[in-house]
Amino acid sequence: MFTGIVEEMGIIEALIRRNDSMVLKIKCEKVLKDSGIGDSIAVNGVCQTVTTLDSSSFTVDVLKESLRKTTLGRLKKGSIVNLERALTLNKPIGGHIVQGHIQGCGRVETLIQSGKNLFLTVKIPTEMKCLMVPEGSIAIDGLSLTIAKVYFDKITINIIPHTFNNSIVKNYRVGDFVNIEPDILVKTSIKKESLTEEKLLSWGY
Repeated sequence: MFTGIVEEMGIIEALIRRNDSMVLKIKCEKVLKDSGIGDSIAVNGVCQTVTTLDSSSFTVDVLKESLRKTTLGRLKKGSIVNLERALTLNKPIGGHIVQGHIQGCGRVETLIQSGKNLFLTVKIPTEMKCLMVPEGSIAIDGLSLTIAKVYFDKITINIIPHTFNNSIVKNYRVGDFVNIEPDILVKTSIKKESLTEEKLLSWGY
């Protein structure tokens, strides 16, 4: 598990594409500390297992399912990615509980600057709408964020300057695809209560 607080941005140093998988070599610094082979590191929010590492980089094997459900297959040499080591018991949860299990991809629709803040609007798969709660949590490319508004097929998020400056958000352009992981608490509640979009609408959501 992760917190959604990105520790650093890494650079895709090399990649090898295979028939149904891909090897990524990621140049970084901070997340290498105390990391070892077999440990989990979130790459743009996708939980990946370290297969090799040295003093300046680590590699992961991206399997077919991750390539199908996430944006990792769109990465190129030189791409910048968000990185976070797995949560430990002595680490504060500054964001929210993030599993690193991407449910689907969204697409950047608008980026509107207002003073020091950036309002990011992302188009989401319609089946995810029931998992989006105003002022609730969401992970986008591994970033723990708060949903400001929910529309029929999109959400708006207020990005503070610190998040903008310390993540790949500053590289976003309209049309870019992003990884989305809804809040596990919302997913669990909906499953437990057998909620449907129709039921939520009847309650005024």
